[in-house]
Amino acid sequence: MRTDYNRVAVAGYLTADSVWRKTRNGRSVTHFYLTTRHHKPTGDIETSSFQITAFGDLADRCAGLRVGQVVRVEGRLHEDRWMGPDDRRRSKVVIVATHMHLVRESTEANRGEGAIMSQQRPEDHPNVVACAAA
Repeated sequence: MRTDYNRVAVAGYLTADSVWRKTRNGRSVTHFYLTTRHHKPTGDIETSSFQITAFGDLADRCAGLRVGQVVRVEGRLHEDRWMGPDDRRRSKVVIVATHMHLVRESTEANRGEGAIMSQQRPEDHPNVVACAAA
């Protein structure tokens, strides 16, 4: 029996436009940052930002995402590792997307405010566009 399990789902708003590029091998890659808000029982709000990376057809579909749009991303955690210019090991955890659901377009009201429809599933929203990795 396998005990490994690496799945994550996060919903939030884009804090910058997505960035699309092609690798040397011709594969599409899109990066974007998703910010979430957690309301603590004390009334404080904690924000967290996550780098999202999408590949292939999903990257092409995520390429048009813009600041303020609310999306739900499903994927897996991946640790990027590299050597820094000071020869020290560096790492960061990113979410490699396997699915993306556009929950809401950006408006002046939610641009940068992070208003998320927390009580509504993305599938229940009339403007949901579902995208999945091929």
